[in-house]
Amino acid sequence: MDELKIKLFDYIKTLKTAAKEQKEFNQELNKTTSELSSSKLAKFYELQKAFEQVGNTAKDKEQFLKDYADGLKETGLAINDVQTAEDAFINNTDKYVQAIIARAKIDAYKEQITKKTQETLEKNLELERKIESGEYKTSAIAQSQAGVVGQGYISKDDLETQRKVVEQARKKLEDEIKKNNKELNDFITNQVGNISKLNKEYSSLWATNDKGTKETSKSTSKTVDIPDIQLPDIQ
Repeated sequence: MDELKIKLFDYIKTLKTAAKEQKEFNQELNKTTSELSSSKLAKFYELQKAFEQVGNTAKDKEQFLKDYADGLKETGLAINDVQTAEDAFINNTDKYVQAIIARAKIDAYKEQITKKTQETLEKNLELERKIESGEYKTSAIAQSQAGVVGQGYISKDDLETQRKVVEQARKKLEDEIKKNNKELNDFITNQVGNISKLNKEYSSLWATNDKGTKETSKSTSKTVDIPDIQLPDIQ
């Protein structure tokens, strides 16, 4: 019964930890998305007001596109003709606003992937250092000798017990590295899935850069290389 209670307690603790981590992740994601999209959204609404002031003729609207070409580029949206301008600023404004937010959110997801990868690499490097240095053996040996203190000698059985305890201590560290890697892989897979969904839904509204690929918001955070990960290109 006690063992069952312990397992139940550990399970509940795991659920609470996961819920807390998810909450923190969502808060950080929303914060980063807001920071990355704010200037583009401000520019979009500024252009919307300007578009509402132009005349009703196609010529007037074409002139708007020329006069505000730089501003339109700043939004990151593919607003290159009168029909698209009318769609963006009059008929389907919310859709274009969501497209701006989606681009920022993709960069926010990538930042979270980078952050999680960096944290996992640091954790694993520390675990690997403990394994290579052998420092884990000290506490393991002390644990195995606890029952023979004062005995004055270590029997063959005691040595075998000591060997097994040390082996288990090493395996525990190795298992923790595997667990960290699996959590990272699952996390990345989930975020790449989110990126792909946004890409599929909104990429047709995004402007292309000179290389013919869809542009994304500029991130100001420091990044690290993500090993063995292929993020989907924005089509």
